[in-house]
Amino acid sequence: MMLPIFILILMGYASVGMRLIHLDQIKVLGTFVMKVSLPVFMLCALSQDRTFNHLWISSYFSVYGISSLIVFFMAYYCFKHWFIQRSASALILSLGAATSNTGLVGTAILPLLIGQEVMHYLALTILFESFILTSLMLFLADSGQSSSTPFSILSKKTLQHIFRNPLVLAILIGLLCSIFEYEPPSFLMEPLEWLGKVSAPLALFVIGGTLSKLRLRQIDRQAICLMSFKTLILPALVFTLFTMLPKVDDAMIHTAVIIAMLPMPTLFMTLGQIYGIEKRTNNAFVLSNITALCVLSGCIYFWY
Repeated sequence: MMLPIFILILMGYASVGMRLIHLDQIKVLGTFVMKVSLPVFMLCALSQDRTFNHLWISSYFSVYGISSLIVFFMAYYCFKHWFIQRSASALILSLGAATSNTGLVGTAILPLLIGQEVMHYLALTILFESFILTSLMLFLADSGQSSSTPFSILSKKTLQHIFRNPLVLAILIGLLCSIFEYEPPSFLMEPLEWLGKVSAPLALFVIGGTLSKLRLRQIDRQAICLMSFKTLILPALVFTLFTMLPKVDDAMIHTAVIIAMLPMPTLFMTLGQIYGIEKRTNNAFVLSNITALCVLSGCIYFWY
């Protein structure tokens, strides 16, 4: 099941490596996927579901959220006190440990492997990571760097970051359509569905192209620690907490574990550049992608 996915990633990798496409063009394609195609794909998938109870799975949101927050604060303590990182750097590394590339990798791979029902879990994960985890990190990092900044300004800045994300807006609009049982007109939905269908293969192509220019310059203790939190500890904690719940089906558990196992998002590298820890974030990002793809392939082989 993973072979077509690996082929698409390899095609992106080879296209940049052979200079058929430049890295700048891959970045443009990535922007198109994240800001246009994937949001449209998510909007179409959610707006066509007429059962909000099916979309809002409180047990999934709660358990996955608690698991992510536990790993976030564990990683923060580790990087702050064991590796003696400044607060802002420790917060960014902790975000990488607790968030997955749900938007680009998750929405590209999981619907192909599991089916459209996985979109509900992906939507809830993206909402949690955007509204709670990323907002918490940005708020704490900004307040630590500028302690004199008023709470209202920090809150406004954080909310602006969230609501400028087209993927988050698409999910919210899709959920509202489901709640109020509004069905968008077919003349609008048909071209949107066409646009959304290119998101998965194009996202995989972009992943390969992005990885082609990243190099694992060194495997240090911090990179190994961060990779372990992301691809091993978080999925293990998610699996443990879900199995403790009564009457949870295996499909939800498997989906939650796979989402937790996904590599860290590209936002992690962007924040690393902004806060001056680019080398550390790049090493951890590459190591996380390699490990996640290997472990993910094994889980999919045994479960599906």
